Amino acid sequence: MQRSNGRPESGYPSGRVPEAIVEIRRGQTRRLNVQPRKRPTRLIGPHATLALGFLATIIVGSILLWLPFSSEAGTFTPFVDALFTATSAAGTVGLVVVDTGTYWSLTGQAVILVLMEFGGLGFMAGAIVLFLAIGQRISIRQRMVFRETLALQQIGGLAGLARRLLIYTAVIEGVGGLLLYLQFRTDTGVIAD
Repeated sequence: MQRSNGRPESGYPSGRVPEAIVEIRRGQTRRLNVQPRKRPTRLIGPHATLALGFLATIIVGSILLWLPFSSEAGTFTPFVDALFTATSAAGTVGLVVVDTGTYWSLTGQAVILVLMEFGGLGFMAGAIVLFLAIGQRISIRQRMVFRETLALQQIGGLAGLARRLLIYTAVIEGVGGLLLYLQFRTDTGVIAD
């Protein structure tokens, strides 16, 4: 079937829509009409997924830092301060509006640390490691976003790459933490004038 402008009317390569297919079942014949399948449209691309993932991480971190259990005083933190701290931690910028060691409780410091890890590893790298930990398969779409996150050329072997990324990060951070501990264990916290 051709339209008046000469283009095919259907999604079939030849332009012809099979008008009917005959189904034969135990001596019975029946005609079935066939309609071409439409491709599903993608709502958001890999870059938007990455940006929305970071935004969701920042919002969840802001809410957790805003709640009373995150501050040492046990009071609500001004939301702007919580939002700034969460954004700075997830973006691995390091700017603060309050002293992290004295203002935030152990829970608040843990939230900031998780935000820093998510920001440092990348949202999708953290998500893929999480999927691997719970035994879920990684879809092609998630692989594409991960490839965009790390500027990779191919999408194969991402599970091994994510594991190596996590192991290398843990080893380097562990060695750095140990060296800092050895340096500051005798520190009294008093600054000489």
